[in-house]
This record gives sequence, C-alpha cells and structure tokens, in this order.
Amino acid sequence: MIASSQSARVQLAPGEANRGGSNSVPSRRCASSGSVEMVSLNPWNPTGTHPQQTGLITGEMAFLPFAGAGTLGIRRPLFEAIGEFDPTLACYEEADLCWRLQSAGHGPPWFVEDATLHYRLERSPGRRWRKAIQFGQTQALLYSRYRRAGMPRGTAREAVAAWAPAKRVGILGSGGLSHFVVDEALDRHVLDILARRDVDAIGALPLDKLDSGNSEIRNWIVVAAAAVDLDLTWISYTPAYRTPALTGTGLAFARWS
Repeated sequence: MIASSQSARVQLAPGEANRGGSNSVPSRRCASSGSVEMVSLNPWNPTGTHPQQTGLITGEMAFLPFAGAGTLGIRRPLFEAIGEFDPTLACYEEADLCWRLQSAGHGPPWFVEDATLHYRLERSPGRRWRKAIQFGQTQALLYSRYRRAGMPRGTAREAVAAWAPAKRVGILGSGGLSHFVVDEALDRHVLDILARRDVDAIGALPLDKLDSGNSEIRNWIVVAAAAVDLDLTWISYTPAYRTPALTGTGLAFARWS
C-alpha cells in the first residue's frame, strides 16, 4: 500500500496493512509508528539519515521517545482524551503528544519496521532556516513544560558535539556592549568575568544592567557558555562616546579559540 502527499510517501510491505504480522501493533498498544527514509525522494542528499530510521526518536532532546507526526497513528478516543495536538506549537507537536501519552501511563508508540515513510526535504535555504529557528524556540518551550518531569537541559556545546560527522563550527554573538549610555565599568567587568569563566560573577550581574541596549550583553554570555572549553584569546574594547552626555556604545570585539 502506498499513500502519497506533497512531502512524503508511506509504504507498507505487501499485505501488511491487512494481515498484521510480527511487527503489527499489539492490542495492548494504543499508538503506532513507522520508519523514516530520507534518500529516495532526495537524490541530491544521498547520505541523508533520520533519527527515526530504525526506531523511535530518543536522542533528540534526550527525553521520552516519540515518533514523527507523519508516521504516527493513535486510537481516536485516546487522542481526544489526552487533548489532541497542541495548536500553539510551531513544531514538535508530535513529541508533545507522545510525551503526554506516556505521562498518562501509556507506553510509547509501537514501532512497525515494515511501515516506511519516504520523506521529501525542503530545498529552499530560507524555509529551512526558518524551520530551524522554530525547532530551537519550541525545544525551549518544551523544556519549560517538561523539566519537572525530568527533561534535561541541553546546551549548544552538546548539540554541536553530537553532530556526525564532526564539523568545524563557528558561533557568533553580536551587539553591545553597553549602550545607549556607555558604561565602561560594566563593559570591562563583563569582559573580565567572561575571560575568567567566572560563572558565579556572570550569574550575579544585575538584571537591570542588562536591559535596553545593554541586553545585547546576553548574546556574549551565550557565546561564552558555548565556548567554555576554549580560551578568550583576543579582546579589543573602545568606549565610543558620541555626546558629552556619555551616550554612545561600548564597542568590543573578542575571539575564543
């Protein structure tokens, strides 16, 4: 059986839809899923893989297993009972559904190896970029929702380290330091504690000092956290005043390597 859509094609082994078999959904299971294959509809990406290629997705967000929505089947009464898909989520609605299912005492979806979804990748760089942003935003939202249930807090460094094959990655933080009024003392203090990896001092920075234009200092903190294993090898700082009222920008440049 083959069902087609614009972005995916689902294929079952001959007779699998009618006969059941060793991989069919056991009666005790209330949800099922299949595998995802990335090459046949994307010949321009011959080495493509998917985290649901041989089983449920477990490494992504390192929490409870889940299945992609394109492969997910669930009994309707249960789907309605646990609240259906959350329409406020830009993506990962299937992860949220599977996690609510398991939080309610049910098992994860049954993985049916013979049911395969052939996935067509989006080729527009702009659309892929926007989707990546949605992934990051929704992961943060799901963490706030499930952290009390044991969802671990991931870091940019861990995400980069998990990439295969290994790649050389650059992380850029832009903005600031202090503006629209230059605060040299704050700027030099921030650069100093970042260079020393002083986590306590970073956490002690007054939040009212990180508002308005100064809020861009937070970009620097994110980069420093991602580069925690690297040394801050170069810093250039110029307090650039524009008026006698001390308005201007604390212009800083730095490199971790």
